[in-house]
Amino acid sequence: MNDSSININTRYTQESDFEQGINSNIASFWHSREEGYLKSFDKTSLYWVKHSSPDHSKAIVI
Repeated sequence: MNDSSININTRYTQESDFEQGINSNIASFWHSREEGYLKSFDKTSLYWVKHSSPDHSKAIVI
């Protein structure tokens, strides 16, 4: 795969646009999350956050 075949439509927030981005796009994205926690076998809490879209067909788990 060469660089010309990669289509990146994501617009990253620049420092000069930070305040506007954090109060609109980033805030609405963060508020759309699902979150919770699970108890592990040793009673440690494992917290998770999920951001998803019906159009997604892949996942990243960290």
